[in-house]
Amino acid sequence: MTMRRDDLLSMTLQDLEGYSNRGTVKRAQKELEKLSAERDADQTLLSEDDAGNLAAHWPDGAITQLGANEAFPQGRCTCPSTTTCRHLITLVLAYQEMRAEAAESPVPVAWNPGDISDELMAKAYTPAQIRKANKWFQEGVLAELALSEKPLAIIETIGVAVRFLAPGDPRYVQSDGDEELTAVAAIIAILAFRRLPQGQTAGYVSTCPRPPVEPEALQSVGDLFVRLLQGGLSQLEPGLRDKLRRAARRLQAHDWLWPASHCERLVEQIDRYNRRDGSFSPSQAIRHMGEFLCRQRALASPTLPAPEVVVRGGGPKRARERTGKSRYIGLGCRMRVDHGGVFAEVFLQSVDTGALVILEKRQKTSKDEDAPLSYYQIAQRLYVLQHSIRDYGKGQVLTSGAKLSLDNRMTFGRQTALNPQSYQWSTLRQNLLMEDFDELLRRLASRLAGPFRSLKANENFYALKVAGVANPRFDTASQCVTADLVDAKGARMALAFPYSTRGAGGAEALLQLLRMHGSHISYVAGSVTEHTHGLMIEPVSVVYSVNQQAMMLQPYVDDSLPGTPVAHALPAENRFALARTALSRLLEQVDQLLCDILITGLRRASPGVQSQWRELTQQCDEIGLHRLSRIMSSAVDWRDDNAATNPSALLNLLIYLRLCK
Repeated sequence: MTMRRDDLLSMTLQDLEGYSNRGTVKRAQKELEKLSAERDADQTLLSEDDAGNLAAHWPDGAITQLGANEAFPQGRCTCPSTTTCRHLITLVLAYQEMRAEAAESPVPVAWNPGDISDELMAKAYTPAQIRKANKWFQEGVLAELALSEKPLAIIETIGVAVRFLAPGDPRYVQSDGDEELTAVAAIIAILAFRRLPQGQTAGYVSTCPRPPVEPEALQSVGDLFVRLLQGGLSQLEPGLRDKLRRAARRLQAHDWLWPASHCERLVEQIDRYNRRDGSFSPSQAIRHMGEFLCRQRALASPTLPAPEVVVRGGGPKRARERTGKSRYIGLGCRMRVDHGGVFAEVFLQSVDTGALVILEKRQKTSKDEDAPLSYYQIAQRLYVLQHSIRDYGKGQVLTSGAKLSLDNRMTFGRQTALNPQSYQWSTLRQNLLMEDFDELLRRLASRLAGPFRSLKANENFYALKVAGVANPRFDTASQCVTADLVDAKGARMALAFPYSTRGAGGAEALLQLLRMHGSHISYVAGSVTEHTHGLMIEPVSVVYSVNQQAMMLQPYVDDSLPGTPVAHALPAENRFALARTALSRLLEQVDQLLCDILITGLRRASPGVQSQWRELTQQCDEIGLHRLSRIMSSAVDWRDDNAATNPSALLNLLIYLRLCK
């Protein structure tokens, strides 16, 4: 028998779908099963000559050929199809079946695309593509890399994710871009993999030059924060808002994108307060000030554990602020309680670029309500362009002229239409869709945490391909609906959905789904975090099938399973809100006090605010938070009802609270 074609044997069904579509691959599978059942024991579907050329004659008269030195997509077929046809896919599946019968299937192992030589690259790509890739690489790129059986490179600065499909073969790559961009991104990825430290399986590689000097605006913003807290929003210092806006523009011009984004979001909150907008959130303003300062301190450190461009943001190539005609797939909706309101966040992925964006809306809490509205009721009331926020989470959006912020938050224009989707998530882009839990663990381990990570909306948000669900239950200790998700290789990931009074219906429906239809769940989307025993996902959507019909549950904003009677799966004695610890309550009180000060200002703080500041400082000391107690004591000295401010300590307080979150 001739030399084994490992490139063909490494093709998975998902790889083949990337070259055609899911329907074509399924049809090829069925035809191969039929042909295998009908053929005699001594007959073969394929012919292979001594040189390794493959050929197949199909019952419908089509003839498919694949040369020994040709990649699978370069095969030829006499059928009228103008794209990768089912005959060519059937040929690959038949070859895999033939080699499996001879017990010659290779053992999958992790490999490094950086080992691909320049000679192989020259055979796979054109000189123009190689020159372009080298030029972009030298100008500066940021790449997130992960070694596996199918290595992945996310080229952050150009917004392309590249997956290598066959060990050592640069011809087999798939990405989020067109054919030309895929080739250039693949070359950039190979160059980046060569710089991945020996023995490291995941991490960042950057060739982005650091700005020669810190922009002057970076140093002045802290002073503006202090003046904002001293004067307050109620009597805003003239010109302070415009100074923050100008500082954001100067930072952006110097390629300090994430600090610029924090300044812009702070200006947005000031504008919302001035126009009495219900979406105003003082805690968000405090958060953005604290995170700006955290990044500023980190960028001044000589021992940053990741490329500084990850903390700073930037790079020579960025997405445009406004998009053209584009389509987005809804991935679910999440609800978050904030001071004075509830935030709804809808996660959507661009079909064209693979970018994950967030559509957000805020519901202000009314003190006149007898009982808080449930998340389901709030989601029904929150509308964006004639559609509820819940519908965006499960639909697909066609839009033109939408506005995109630096951190990938979307504002849709009036030319927007919302349609149902079929939940065929195998077509989601590779930067988002994950089938291998172990690979995801390696990727997350290389990322920075908390206020230092990227502000892009896709940070730690994934859609997971699920092969099974085990141990669905309600955990009384954590007050979460929990289960174990299993991938195709048997690796496990914890699922945990927090129970709350407002989201009780969704928690009930999720547990009911996990117990009744766990074997029919195919995808789970949500934020993934590391915990004691591995990874944990907080789901915003679960895609499952009933009677061969794909459906979605959004546990935050749904109150029951579609078409299924409500079953109270949680025992009555377990239905209570998770009790907060004394530490979390104290930190929340300090945060709330700063929110009040942001509105009134330290100079006009009431006696009650002064008294509460002293009480919280004392409580911090009693509970063991001695550092926080010292910071609060030195930040503001209340004498004769006047606030003597220590600017440095006040900024340290903002940093402390952000790190605690």
